[in-house]
Amino acid sequence: MKRLILLFVILISLEGMSQVNTYYFSDWSAESQWNYNPALQSKEKFFLYIPVLGGINASAGHTGFSYNDGIQDKTLSFSSLIDGLDDKNHLISNVNSTFFAAGVKFGNIQLRTGVTGNFQSRFTYTKDLFELAWKGNGHEDVIGRRLSMDGTGFNTASYLSYFLGGSVSLLDNKLNLGVNGKFYNGISTAYTESSTFGLLTSADDYTITVDGSFDVRTSGLNDLANADSLEIRRLMPLSVDGNKGFGVDLGLTYSPVEKFTLEASATNLGSITWKQDTESYKLNDQELAYSGFELNEFISGADSTESSIEQFTDSITDLFTPEESNGSFKTTMNHNIFLAGTINFSKKANARVYFNSKNSFGEKFNSVGGMYSRKFGKTLQLRGGLQLFNMKDVIVPIGFILNAGPVQLGLHTENILSVVQRQKTKYLSGVYSISFRFGKEKLDKKTE
Repeated sequence: MKRLILLFVILISLEGMSQVNTYYFSDWSAESQWNYNPALQSKEKFFLYIPVLGGINASAGHTGFSYNDGIQDKTLSFSSLIDGLDDKNHLISNVNSTFFAAGVKFGNIQLRTGVTGNFQSRFTYTKDLFELAWKGNGHEDVIGRRLSMDGTGFNTASYLSYFLGGSVSLLDNKLNLGVNGKFYNGISTAYTESSTFGLLTSADDYTITVDGSFDVRTSGLNDLANADSLEIRRLMPLSVDGNKGFGVDLGLTYSPVEKFTLEASATNLGSITWKQDTESYKLNDQELAYSGFELNEFISGADSTESSIEQFTDSITDLFTPEESNGSFKTTMNHNIFLAGTINFSKKANARVYFNSKNSFGEKFNSVGGMYSRKFGKTLQLRGGLQLFNMKDVIVPIGFILNAGPVQLGLHTENILSVVQRQKTKYLSGVYSISFRFGKEKLDKKTE
């Protein structure tokens, strides 16, 4: 059992969290208009993203410990790992790819449309679960208190997002307003609506009391396991079949003076109704009390406790059998709220401070940070900064955007520390983007 725990530790400590993606904090990148703030307007009359070349944004992370947190004198220390955990810890991953996008600008109005593919997941576990697995229920650190596994669960969603939107510049380019309408086509999901589980071992007679409940819903998992039978028409935006949903992005920018700009946006405000290949598993509040052995004897598999263990596991199985059902259900999208202020030092340099509230299947992750951007002519833009993710972990984003004729190339990472200090970091990310831009508009000195 402890070898399995060790393997689990290594795997999650090598994971790179869905950080704030500061790559999109630029009006040079048209992707900013559907990933960050729909009020932004890019600097060309026409842009185009095509499949394969369009780009991908991938990130992963662990809010708990890093690999080095548990290494003491080149030896793995589980006590250090446990001490470094929060009461609730998360493994989060996100992959977003622009399959197609195009936009056109008419004077002070810009219109855009496109489709993106999205995969998001979050696995949550508690510090008490880790402590129980390592120490056993009879350890002096845990006996006599309820070990909480409340909130433990796995959530994942994969879907296509079709968007159509635009923005308008008003008040002599001081105010920009933008909106995107979005149509979602769900591919699959596993959603933990609620999850509670606890274990209490009496300090007097070692009686074990177990309580728990959960509500888990899935859609499309069987279809993914039999991909050859997946009906492509279900993924088309106007299909009467499939898992459909609607959403909206809202945004604005306002420059009360030439040197300062305020920004606010809310993206992915919507939901998906899942109807295809649905399964639901629900367990109402249950409680079981049992005496006769310590849980660490169950883990070690001592022969003397075999009969007691069988009785206990039979009781658990009988009591904790969920109700199964099929039927549609709705999940809300993982939305983002942004607030930012930008100081324009010159035509080529600016600094932005920002706040972001990111929702991941009902869990909120708040972050603050700052980014500095420097342009070198009309060809190159370099950016770097500092981010306090989840209000506690420092990461260092850095990247560039290069314009080579009609081709624009972007490369970015949210945490350069993951490259130079691999074993100390908890967060990984990478972005690349290629687009085609035509009809560079003539800009005044204020905007270029």
